[in-house]
Amino acid sequence: MSEEQFPDIATRRLLDEIGKHVPPPKEKTLFSLGGKGYYENPASDLLAFFLKPDGEHGFKDLFLKTFLECMEVDFADLGMADVAVSREEPTKEGNRIDLVVQCPDWVLLIENKVYHVLNNPLNSYEAYGRDLPGGKNLLMGILSPQGDSPPTNWKHVSYKDYCAKLRLRLLEEFFDHAYSKWVVFAREFILHFENELYQATMNDKQADYVEQHAEQIEQAKKLASGYRHFLEELLNGSLAAAIPNHAFTTKDDQWGIRCYARNKWRESHLAFLTYFSGNILKFNVRVYLDHPTPEQKEQADRDLQQACRMEVSQDGGWLVFNRTQPGFDKRIEAVNELCRLGVVLAKLFKSLPEPVQPLVPS
Repeated sequence: MSEEQFPDIATRRLLDEIGKHVPPPKEKTLFSLGGKGYYENPASDLLAFFLKPDGEHGFKDLFLKTFLECMEVDFADLGMADVAVSREEPTKEGNRIDLVVQCPDWVLLIENKVYHVLNNPLNSYEAYGRDLPGGKNLLMGILSPQGDSPPTNWKHVSYKDYCAKLRLRLLEEFFDHAYSKWVVFAREFILHFENELYQATMNDKQADYVEQHAEQIEQAKKLASGYRHFLEELLNGSLAAAIPNHAFTTKDDQWGIRCYARNKWRESHLAFLTYFSGNILKFNVRVYLDHPTPEQKEQADRDLQQACRMEVSQDGGWLVFNRTQPGFDKRIEAVNELCRLGVVLAKLFKSLPEPVQPLVPS
């Protein structure tokens, strides 16, 4: 099948447009079962916990970087070490700022508005922030359901955008910890805000939209399904050509496709990730090692962590290697990287005969 048969961006935009008109039904959450909605103070308390990179939750700087991304801040040069997060910090005038994130060389102020209108002394907040160490590089954000235009110098972040990006980041980076306490808690927190602030029962106008675009919706579903099948066939064929004498199988988890050679690697495998950055579909690759021997750990450190510059994390008996550089913009580049890492994995299990076939041509 040709690439033109899979108009990724057009399909994505159509699905996004459909999503605007067709909200999913509400789901019960740990918070909603308690009988009370979460308002500004408890919401800010939870955000303070999740925003701290060295917190017990183990998410590192995921919540903080995602918030900065929603503010459209380039955080590549912002240090994420020695981050302090505090609540209800008083100004000279006695006003209190919802959240203050302090770093040695920058400061972030967050005003959190869940249900109340914005009626805060923002000038006083700004003066306070500029007097802090690192205040010369002062960032200021307002988190609210509406995402309206903020006052000068402040950037507005909508809960909808923040929750959507957090949900995606958690899926991408903590898929293998999906049932850990803090991942479940964070997902419930996100879902609760999506329920409270955005979801509603479908009305006549929304039902009309679905009925009027039924054919396009069905086409989009078929395109999305066909594209995933296309990727699985491409990965199977590319790996088989690059690594002889290996029988590959794939498993599509939607966030990415896992590639196994169980006759050679047991449950160790490669993962081909797909995700959206804005309206651009991007690709990446991970390596999962299942209970490696001490010798394999040493070789993986040399061949994956050092030579390939991959970050490593441990989950029980698993070692997970992630690329440290940004994802690929082109599918074929990511496929070639998958094959290259597959060769490394085959050598790790001493199952690679010579010679190795060339990788997928670019």
